[in-house]
Amino acid sequence: MKPIDLSKLEISKTINSDNSTSVAYSILGRQLLACEIDTPIARECARLQVIVKDLELVSASLKLAQTYNSTNSSQNIIIQFDPANPEHIILSAIYRSSIITYAKHFTKADGDAPQLHDEQMKQHLDEELFQLHKKIRDMRNNWIAHGNHNEFERGKTIHIIDPSMKFGPQCFQHVLDFATPLNAVVQKFESLTNKVLEVAKDRLQQRTRKFLKAELHKMDPNELVSKHSIRVVFHYSNLNEQ
Repeated sequence: MKPIDLSKLEISKTINSDNSTSVAYSILGRQLLACEIDTPIARECARLQVIVKDLELVSASLKLAQTYNSTNSSQNIIIQFDPANPEHIILSAIYRSSIITYAKHFTKADGDAPQLHDEQMKQHLDEELFQLHKKIRDMRNNWIAHGNHNEFERGKTIHIIDPSMKFGPQCFQHVLDFATPLNAVVQKFESLTNKVLEVAKDRLQQRTRKFLKAELHKMDPNELVSKHSIRVVFHYSNLNEQ
């Protein structure tokens, strides 16, 4: 019997009253039955798929940012950020969200060990990309995710005077924070993301093979089939909750 072709899988989603989401699967218009497998290696594979999806988003976002940057100055960088300029806002949001999304899988949270580690990256990245990887992680930890004094943004109190004495002195605060880095740096960030994405996909394939051999193939077929239904419900927290 030929297995279901996942490339042709059709997915429909319904948001429930409790903000959970019911997901139904079909192929060629034929309703499929599904169930979650909640074994240790299966859970690990699911977490790895989250990483893959996140890194795919980062890669696509950085590629999009380069198309915006190509219309800017000869240096392909926004030096004077204008909060009234939609393009500046989009670029800044893409850049910051890409840093957070990339780095979060190297960060321990709620007692769970990260799925990816620097030691793994050392084995797959050249020195230039590995140093960029560490800098992006530091930017997440010391700039975007926390309000500590850091090397990535600077605020100064400035006093100015008019030498001609036409205007009186004035004092104000000025923050220097580029909306985006140079286009060349964004390109390297994209290359880094794609390389780490390859590592994550390879790890997922390895663990999936282990899951099939060590867990799925040892389950009772009749018991497994009895757990299937027309929908799988995903519960997660989101901003819709009050």
